Amino acid sequence: MLREPVGNLERADAIVITRANLAENIENLKFQISKLNPLSPIFLSENRISALRALEDFQAKSQSTQSKNILENCLAFCAIGNPGNFFDQLLQDGFTLRRENVFPDHHFYKQNDVTTLERFAKEAGAEAFLTTAKDAVKLKDLKFEIPCYVIEIEPAFVDEKGFRSLINAS
Repeated sequence: MLREPVGNLERADAIVITRANLAENIENLKFQISKLNPLSPIFLSENRISALRALEDFQAKSQSTQSKNILENCLAFCAIGNPGNFFDQLLQDGFTLRRENVFPDHHFYKQNDVTTLERFAKEAGAEAFLTTAKDAVKLKDLKFEIPCYVIEIEPAFVDEKGFRSLINAS
């Protein structure tokens, strides 16, 4: 759950809990952290969907975006280190997932992967694919019969003003 050893919390000047919107019992986590380092402020950062782009637009670096309310009955797929967070984010933001497919982290996609995904989508009744920006760059030159959309996610601080004040005071 931590990117650093617990002991490093004692020397931190500030602590950021990332993906707080996807975590359970944040108040208990903050309490446990404050016992280790009562002087450092604790900030929460949430993941937010910043854009939804058709795969072709993403690859063409187009700025056009889609409305996320058109995407129901989706198959989401990815090859990232923590795929559960991606799927949880989609569900939290109201997407309807008919199926989730996970490839190993850093997977190099081939056309037969797309063919398999399309078969799974048809079996599940999915009408569109959702994937991450990290995965989208690996899908270049692959052909999709079912529309594929790229979800772009960005962090957002719950107390951005307080966090910026701390940074500017340093």
